[in-house]
Amino acid sequence: AVFFISGTAALIFETLWLRQAGLAVGNGVWATALVLASFMGGLALGNALAGRYGERVARPIIAYAVLEVLIAASGFALVLALPHLGDVLAPLFRPLLDRPLLLNPLRLTIAFALLLLPATAMGATLPILVKALFAHDPHFGRVLGRLYGWNTLGAVAGALAGEAFLIGRLGILGTGLTAASLDLIAAVGAMAVSMHLVAGKRADASETAALKDPSEAAAPGALKLSLAAKRVLAAAFLSGSLLLALEVVWFRFLGMFVNGTSAVQAVMLAVVLLGIGLGGLVASLWLRLDPEAPRFVAALALLMGILTVSVYAGFHSGEPATLVPLWIGWPRIFGGALRLMFPVSLLSGILFTLLGEAANREIQVETRAAGWLTMANTIGAMLGSLLAGFVMVPGLGMERSFFVLALGYGAVAVVVPLPARAHRSRLWRVALGAAVALFVLHQALFPFGLMDRRYFAALALRFGADGSKPIALREGVSQTILYLRRDFDDFGVPNYYRLCTDSFWMSGTSVRGRRYMKMFVYWPIAVHPAPRRALLISYGVGMTASALTDTRELERIDVVDTSREILEMSGIVFADPTRNPLLDPRVHVHVEDGRHFLQVTDQRYDLITGEPPPPKVAGVVSLYSREYFQLIRDRLAEGGIATYWLPVHGLGSDESRSILRGFCDVFDDCSLWVGQGLEWMMVGTRDARGPVSEERFAHQWQDPVAGPELRAVAIERPEQLGAQLLAGTEELRELTRDVEPLVDNYPQRLSTRIEPSWLKKEALTHHALMDVEANRRAFEGSALVRRLWPPALREQTLAHFETRRILDAETAWAPPSTEGLDELAQLLTDTPLETLPLWMLRSSVRRQRIARALATRAPAPGLVYWEGIGALARRAYDEAAAAFERAQAERPNDPEVAQLRALALGLGGRMTELAALADDHLQGEVHQPFRDWIEARFTPAFAD
Repeated sequence: AVFFISGTAALIFETLWLRQAGLAVGNGVWATALVLASFMGGLALGNALAGRYGERVARPIIAYAVLEVLIAASGFALVLALPHLGDVLAPLFRPLLDRPLLLNPLRLTIAFALLLLPATAMGATLPILVKALFAHDPHFGRVLGRLYGWNTLGAVAGALAGEAFLIGRLGILGTGLTAASLDLIAAVGAMAVSMHLVAGKRADASETAALKDPSEAAAPGALKLSLAAKRVLAAAFLSGSLLLALEVVWFRFLGMFVNGTSAVQAVMLAVVLLGIGLGGLVASLWLRLDPEAPRFVAALALLMGILTVSVYAGFHSGEPATLVPLWIGWPRIFGGALRLMFPVSLLSGILFTLLGEAANREIQVETRAAGWLTMANTIGAMLGSLLAGFVMVPGLGMERSFFVLALGYGAVAVVVPLPARAHRSRLWRVALGAAVALFVLHQALFPFGLMDRRYFAALALRFGADGSKPIALREGVSQTILYLRRDFDDFGVPNYYRLCTDSFWMSGTSVRGRRYMKMFVYWPIAVHPAPRRALLISYGVGMTASALTDTRELERIDVVDTSREILEMSGIVFADPTRNPLLDPRVHVHVEDGRHFLQVTDQRYDLITGEPPPPKVAGVVSLYSREYFQLIRDRLAEGGIATYWLPVHGLGSDESRSILRGFCDVFDDCSLWVGQGLEWMMVGTRDARGPVSEERFAHQWQDPVAGPELRAVAIERPEQLGAQLLAGTEELRELTRDVEPLVDNYPQRLSTRIEPSWLKKEALTHHALMDVEANRRAFEGSALVRRLWPPALREQTLAHFETRRILDAETAWAPPSTEGLDELAQLLTDTPLETLPLWMLRSSVRRQRIARALATRAPAPGLVYWEGIGALARRAYDEAAAAFERAQAERPNDPEVAQLRALALGLGGRMTELAALADDHLQGEVHQPFRDWIEARFTPAFAD
């Protein structure tokens, strides 16, 4: 019971340390891996010290209690100190910021030093308790299995309780205090057990008899390991390495089925730990029933290799044949994780315990056997996780990694020594022979190609619902990256790209996506008098970066992203090297965690913008906290501007308000703007002053590079920019006054809820903030707008809120329906805008460019239709009518073409031709709604 509590505390502490260490040394994939390696290295050191000196401990239960007190004190001290170490360590990291070969060893050294005391103390607890319990039950394997099993089941409780309850209600510090309290409870419990044993006559006699006088204990290092003992320890090393490597691959594999929130990751970890813990208890019971159970270790290792293959090969059974569904709901997530990871994890717990029994029979000193066994296993686990994450998955891919790791269990079976006289057991011979035969069969029949033809192909179908096709896939160090391309009709010319990582559609280059991503740059450039330096945090598909490089007055642009693979794949989107923003000589790329970069750099920026992954992705919440926004403000130059993505489509209304509250706590002039739909943008400044002149504000629209792109994303005129306002400072203060800010200490103010039905309900609240009339009033009363907007543009902007209403609704006219037709006619007759009419006609500036380029090369069927769309948006109604007449010849039975021609004739004032067209081609039920509309709109044409 004491060790169960200890396991709960240990897992809670480990989770908190890894989370908090990211704030000190970075959350990049290398930084995180090195912190984890440091923790496991500390455990291994504790194992080794206990194995070497544990035999000298006269009162092991008292020693264990002291260790728990040390863990409690040093562990909680770390939780308190880690968030503040970033500023302290920044001067050390700054000279090495872009030199990973020097920076990462420094990170490893610092992390190991920080975790040394608590991790070493944790590592010593199992061997010390094995010694204590062995004094009263001289059956090493049974003792080891019980302790190992209950401690690991305690870790299951810690993994789930921390994520599901403690962090949300108590915060990071409160959860750390809870873990420390549990360690102290374990210490007090151990002391009570010790006092009870000493007080009892039977306990006193057994403990006195069992414990050697320290002077009689074997001198450290006096015991030489036999070859058999070395082989057992080698098997423990290999099995630890294989299981942790498998865990990395399992998590990546399951990442295709689940949204990678911290809660989902906690559940997956709990499944692995549950299997290991139950395996320890099963092995303990097995050893009680059959003391010679270790003779089956080789067969057990082979069975683990068999299950590694068979579980992967059969994992898709029962799933739709053409789809990898996204799992929603905890029963589904837990069930899938259980099916994939539990069988091998269970056998791993059994294997470890049986190897412990075999080690003790060779070493014959229980503390040494337990200490060296756990040391070998922990070092193997540390190296296995690093090898899988940085070598196997990116080098071999998940599928071949499964194959290699399954083979590895065959190596365990070869390495482990055969027990004496085992060959005399018929059961042993049958078990080993069957295991060998099945192992060879499974390896020979490994389903190579299943990943490509089943999982990756089906994943592409899930993300390609819009008709996009996969063009590139890369299994990177931290994520599986899939690029899809949507071509322009059947012409084989790319229209836009989509970037997907694991289970997320992360970004894309469609016109609506480009609109909100480039707004992060267009807005601050318009109001800043002289921007020279810019920082972009998170590269994505490069749309924001390209807007920065399109801004010729910028002299330096820093781009920070944790994924080297995403940066390297930029050439997919920017096939023309002259348009690739990463090849611009002003751009400096940093493969680093954005928060760590802000902590370490001493640069100041006129513009800082960011579009990190959605905030509910595991590890990303720290890029939306109040402390992070303070870092951004601290790195702004005087008058600098920060713009930041707020994807409210994945957030509850209270969650988005919590983020906004943290942002407004930092920026006194915070404001909120719509980019596109529910893709919003927060804006704050460091005492920006204005306004700039009207000419300065509008200069982007006259620029030969930025101007066309502004028009392409439907920000065709300078006065449209201000109409994107959702809420000024005053409205945001009122909106967020009754919520607590998202802060590092309370990361679960952002929940892990992602159910579509809940998000759809919450979206109604978000849409209420997009009330155009309320937004117009906010614009008129905004102190920020009065400070930064040229007066004449303020007045001209008011009329464009009506245009934004149409844009917000994403209204499109799709004949033969008349929905959106009134709005389209209003735009064409009352405004000079061209891009928004194109969008309403399901086209875009890019599509028009492609169609014109194709037409000049070799006219093809279908292009004349797009010619008519372009002419209609330009108000060239005669040209449009002629184009649609030719399109009718190509598509005589298409009601859409006939109706578009009729609209062009009506808007062009050609009423006689409109009436004739209506009589000839706009008859029947399919045309009746449109016929009613044009008769009401163009009454003179039908007067007779």
